[in-house]
Amino acid sequence: MRALITTERFLSIPTQYNGNSRNYGKQNNNVHTKYIRNQPEKERSLIAKLFFYVKTLAKQFQFLPTFISPKDNVKQQQTEPKRLTSVKLQQTEPKRLTSVKLQQTEPKRLPKIKKKSIPRNQSTNLVSKANRTPKFLDIERAEADIFSRLEIPASICARAQAWALNPTKTGQVVLPGLKCQLPNYPVIPLQLTLNRYLNSLKPLFKEKALEMEQMLTRDFLNNKGCELQKLLQEAGQADNNWLTERWTKVTYLRHRSPLTVYSSPCIAFPRQQFRSTFEFLDFTAKAIYAMCEFNSLVESNQIPVCTLGYFKLDNSQLHQVFGSVRTPQRDSDVLQQFGSNYIVVIHNNNFYKLPVYSTEQKDVYNVFQIRKQLVEIINSGHSKGPAIGLLTHDTRNNWAEGRELLCRKDLDAYAIQCIEQALFTVSLDEYLEVPEGQERSILAAQLLHGGGLHFNSANRWMDKTLQLIVNPNGMAGLCCELAAAEPYPAASIMDYILKNIVNPEYGMVSHTTDPGDLVEYISFEEVDECIGCRLTAAKHNIKKITRRLKLHAFQFDCYGTSLINSQGLAPDSFVQMALQLAFYRQHKQLPVQHESAHLRIFKRGRSEVVRSTSKESSNFVHTMVSGKASSSASWLALRAAVDSHQHQTMLAHQGRGVDRHLFGLEQMALEHGKPLPYFFNTAGYQRSKNFRIVSSHLTTPHDCFMAYGPLNSEGYGCCYNLRENDITFAISGWDGNPDISVARYCTAIKSALTDMGHLRKRNSSSSTAKDVGNGMQHKKKS
Repeated sequence: MRALITTERFLSIPTQYNGNSRNYGKQNNNVHTKYIRNQPEKERSLIAKLFFYVKTLAKQFQFLPTFISPKDNVKQQQTEPKRLTSVKLQQTEPKRLTSVKLQQTEPKRLPKIKKKSIPRNQSTNLVSKANRTPKFLDIERAEADIFSRLEIPASICARAQAWALNPTKTGQVVLPGLKCQLPNYPVIPLQLTLNRYLNSLKPLFKEKALEMEQMLTRDFLNNKGCELQKLLQEAGQADNNWLTERWTKVTYLRHRSPLTVYSSPCIAFPRQQFRSTFEFLDFTAKAIYAMCEFNSLVESNQIPVCTLGYFKLDNSQLHQVFGSVRTPQRDSDVLQQFGSNYIVVIHNNNFYKLPVYSTEQKDVYNVFQIRKQLVEIINSGHSKGPAIGLLTHDTRNNWAEGRELLCRKDLDAYAIQCIEQALFTVSLDEYLEVPEGQERSILAAQLLHGGGLHFNSANRWMDKTLQLIVNPNGMAGLCCELAAAEPYPAASIMDYILKNIVNPEYGMVSHTTDPGDLVEYISFEEVDECIGCRLTAAKHNIKKITRRLKLHAFQFDCYGTSLINSQGLAPDSFVQMALQLAFYRQHKQLPVQHESAHLRIFKRGRSEVVRSTSKESSNFVHTMVSGKASSSASWLALRAAVDSHQHQTMLAHQGRGVDRHLFGLEQMALEHGKPLPYFFNTAGYQRSKNFRIVSSHLTTPHDCFMAYGPLNSEGYGCCYNLRENDITFAISGWDGNPDISVARYCTAIKSALTDMGHLRKRNSSSSTAKDVGNGMQHKKKS
């Protein structure tokens, strides 16, 4: 994910290098310049250029003071002629820098630098000053407290800024002196959040309507908002993360819609080529072994801690996915986790308990031993079992009632207990014919819901956090339920599996002895009339879901991150603008666009929303569709939109987004029995929450992608995987709305990417443009 913790309040830098060569090296008018005596023109030019170069370079790394007080400036003007008498004297300057007098005066100047604030007319944002939000609120004073609340040392922040890190990459670099303790999730000043909220409304409302929203927002800030903010601050002081538990309960556990499509995304593996049943089971055994090995690494805390810039990321979600289950209850589900040594294999609607750890040594059984047990399962001779798994696709209240009925019988209660307490489930699906050209779309549908009544939907248990799904036709992937964790742990598991299974000898060596027959068949009672009624309702529901959900996954192979990076643009922001442009071309209006951003720099951090629709993105879209703008003007508009999106993403990663803060205020009113303020019912708030594009990206070098359902019937779910030379998309939408067409939107995305690919920075090489143009022409012909 793309983010960097900014430290603008700790640092006062008039000239920053932000990856944009247009602003690099420009002198800031607010900095007091040093006096230079009248010298011969050639001599003065050489000395001035040399001194300006050294000073500018030093500012980038914070080795020289940035601001000079007027008192220091006067003193400096008096001594400057002596210091710059000649070139020869300048060459001896390094010796003078070590003098005792300078060492004595330097500590007096440093405190003035730290206390100096950034002038109001100076912008350190990636967005130009012309596009900054008018301040009807006192934002700068609120900004000053951000990092003090995060409990991050100022020296750490200064180094993070000075080293000019690449915010698009994470690594396993450990900063010397960085404390292992993660900061608490903060409560951001309300003025700051509301200002960004209003900024997000500007492209959505006309001037008069926007003025009304500003008035309502100001009223909320000065009255009930202030009261709710105090309550939220008290909640923040009582917990290291006031958001996570509340967000999990409201968004997931209390949500009554089915988990299928609505709550559980999938991660698709590259399609395998199984030439026999042996290869099918060998792949499955290796994947099981890799998942168990990954679990062992998690339990022993051997998973490396990644960093974002200089800030360590929270790994706690990795500990919450194995052995966890979302148990259905009326009104609100319960999230449970068990320490187990077995998995549950589902084949032909039947369930099998398969131990994967040795009892004595607690080591994972090797691939040969696991594969042997899988062979026994598919050769067990059991006929197709009752479709009990379909009940987990139903609405949560219906399934809660059905589970209560099942648990009244001892045999069924034991079967459900075994399934729920397993580390994870493995679905060995029935072979499915796949038409050519539809492989990715059918794979996404199989992983999300199983294909329907006549396919593999009953071969699932949707309550489990992790489901490994493998089909003899080569399709494989993971389905993950989000109450326990974000998709990040599942993506890490996917990456670990695919990196290891390519080794033919992987998992063959083990210190465990042959356990013999381990498989235990888990049987259910015969379906009675009550359970039959529940199954009928579940069948109707899964039929409705599979009929209404439209999925299309495709790969855009004209270019990828290599070309986008060569233009000095952030690939993720670039794709976000393409999604927005495609939507506008199809629907003739700007969408309210959502992108997920993680909060893993905080303790137990989950996710925040990046509001991708902005004034800059609106300007870019209208520039592209006008047909009158030049290629240069379109590229500049794209650059501004990308920079703005990068800035919003950076704020979201820092916990300075809009949506989670407003969610917290709303929960404070409900928890303390206060009436919900009118602000939450205004047209601005309601429209800004109606996300018509819900997007996220899975970044992996493998030919994988993630897919999930749309948020509502008026928009799309968009997932994509950015690779060096291609971009894979998975687009979903609900059928029934005549304005929503997944097929047309996919076509519009391809067209938008093609048009944006032809935009060029002025100094870009002609060879790159020619290569990309040839690639696009080849794509059109094919």
